Amino acid sequence: MIKLESLVEDCDISTQEGIEEACRRIASREKDVDSRLEEILSQQCQLEAKMRNIGLALAGLGVVGDKTRNLSTQIDHTSQLAEKVSAKVRRLDEARSRVSECQQRVHDLIDLQLCSQGVITAIKEEDFEKGAVHVNRFLAMDKNLLQKTADDVSGSVTSVSKAVSTLEQAATQIRQVVNLKFDEAVKKDDLASVERFFKIFPLLGMHDEGLAKFMTYICTKLQAKAQKELRSSMDIAKAEKRTTVAYSDTLTVLLENIARVVEVNQAIIENCYGAGRLVPVIAILQRECDDEVVKLVLEFNQAIIE
Repeated sequence: MIKLESLVEDCDISTQEGIEEACRRIASREKDVDSRLEEILSQQCQLEAKMRNIGLALAGLGVVGDKTRNLSTQIDHTSQLAEKVSAKVRRLDEARSRVSECQQRVHDLIDLQLCSQGVITAIKEEDFEKGAVHVNRFLAMDKNLLQKTADDVSGSVTSVSKAVSTLEQAATQIRQVVNLKFDEAVKKDDLASVERFFKIFPLLGMHDEGLAKFMTYICTKLQAKAQKELRSSMDIAKAEKRTTVAYSDTLTVLLENIARVVEVNQAIIENCYGAGRLVPVIAILQRECDDEVVKLVLEFNQAIIE
């Protein structure tokens, strides 16, 4: 704000001209002030409207604040309720888990007794498939859990221990018998019996041993077929004077036989032993194929030299 003294400080008010100049300046300044005041007064309605809007907004903010506090209270209440419900659900889940575990333990005890009785009958009747199924169920049981269950149930320790001992002895006996029967079937070249006992091995937890025995049998058969095919091809080739072609014919038949082995036995291996067991079987067949091919090549080279 400009002070009055600053307007007239350079005017000589001791003279008529100075006084008139000072009055002129004061009048001019007064006119500017009046003009500015009128401008401000003309905006009074707008200012009042804005103030009313601000007042309404403040009132609305108050309502929002109240609602926010109410909402916060409801959220806190809901959170506490959810925590209580969650705790009850956790307790229910825990109870359900315990009930399920209890049921499983009871089922295991029942199955243990059934398997113990069934495996003895199966061995007497030489029903090795049924006996292997009982052993397989026994092997799938948790031995520690069985013992714990027996300890928890009065009078069950002796019966459980007896059943476990019976099944362990039966498993050993059936494994020995299946091994023996498989070897006998191989000696007799009884393919049906070979396949029968081959399917029993995995039920007894003897996956690797069963595959090893079966593939040894298969490789022996492939070797015999390869030699037989070579002799047959050589006889025909000599008669037709096409000896060199006999080796390629033999090689073709060898590869076809190996492919047929995979095709025929894939389903049995995957169903009884598991899908992942086919890969090592193919690896064994590949090695056998390589060995037979080497033999053919050596015989072919020898025939050329002669």
